[in-house]
Amino acid sequence: MWQNLHSAFERKFLLGWMVALLCVGLLLWPISRVEAQETFEYTQSVKDLGRGGVRIPSETDGSMMFYNPAMLAFTKGIRWSVLDLGLGAGGTLGAGEQSVLQNAGNLATLYGNNIWLGGMGRTAMSFPNWGMAIYGNLTVDALLKNPAFTTMSVAADEDYGFLIGGAFNLGPSLAFGVNFKRVTRTGGTANITTAQLVAGGNLNTLLTGSVAGLPVGTGYGDDVGLIWKPNVTANPIVSICWQDLGYTSFVSTGPVAPPPIEDNLVLGLSAHQDMLGVGWGAGLEYRHIDNIDVDISKKFNAGLELDLALVDLRYGFYQGWPGYGASIDLWFLSIDAAYYTVELGPTAGQQPDYRYQVGISFEAGFDPFFNLSDIGGGGPGGRNRHLKQRR
Repeated sequence: MWQNLHSAFERKFLLGWMVALLCVGLLLWPISRVEAQETFEYTQSVKDLGRGGVRIPSETDGSMMFYNPAMLAFTKGIRWSVLDLGLGAGGTLGAGEQSVLQNAGNLATLYGNNIWLGGMGRTAMSFPNWGMAIYGNLTVDALLKNPAFTTMSVAADEDYGFLIGGAFNLGPSLAFGVNFKRVTRTGGTANITTAQLVAGGNLNTLLTGSVAGLPVGTGYGDDVGLIWKPNVTANPIVSICWQDLGYTSFVSTGPVAPPPIEDNLVLGLSAHQDMLGVGWGAGLEYRHIDNIDVDISKKFNAGLELDLALVDLRYGFYQGWPGYGASIDLWFLSIDAAYYTVELGPTAGQQPDYRYQVGISFEAGFDPFFNLSDIGGGGPGGRNRHLKQRR
């Protein structure tokens, strides 16, 4: 009887929390701003992007606090996401087209073609009910415009941050968590002139160099999250997280501060299962619930993953466009790749920007005495290779 009452309380609490977040989001709609057509996401790994950006929470994933800090309440043992690194490029300017920059008359062929460079790196350690992480993100978008006085407009953000999170159980299957973070951002917009484009030779050097002169600032933010994780087959999980609650704004010592990180209210549904050395995972996310400036067609992400021993295959829909991913499991680490599309237009299906990312990831688990218990790249259920226990 007590268990039935407890389960009823959990369901009512979860429903009430969802309604409360959605109501507050509706109240905050009028303060949303339009800065760019691209909808930025800051907590995605290469594996995530291969399955449509969808995150699949697991108690054996040391980096799940990036997605929802409430997952820390379900952490078993000590989980260390030792390294998760990704580098990517996108747009229509390939390496063989760098010669276009040697002649100002050829620049017209680049008009309207977005060029993107990006990367991420992070390490995170999770303990039962708390965790900490260090991360870095870089995104650079460049677009040639103004034919009369040709310039390349560059929008870039480079972040370095530290997180500490905590969580506690509200019931056997329900948990609440909070992240606190400190972020240093170099970001804003800059212009590269025709003379710089023609004389610079290498566009990648010009793009990354333009980031150095952008405003620098430091900001403090927080994430709040709730997870419902019933102990049943297929491990279904309902996740609600409000990332960067109330915006994460930056304070600069200079005259201009970098742009803030907008808040992101996310509802996620996922499931995963692992048996006999193979596994599967699937998920659906509804993002930017409180942001009226983001069209609803760009708010839904969906994906699935199959773990087939040494190879993982992924497929999903990212902002209305299909995406693909794969990993090769090399016992102690995973080599990851993703091909996906970002929507640059106001609605899905208008202006695709094709992007590629490659990376490596490495997970490890420890028992309470810090003895290594498992190691590997992990799967949708955090599938790692177990080591022989020391006795």
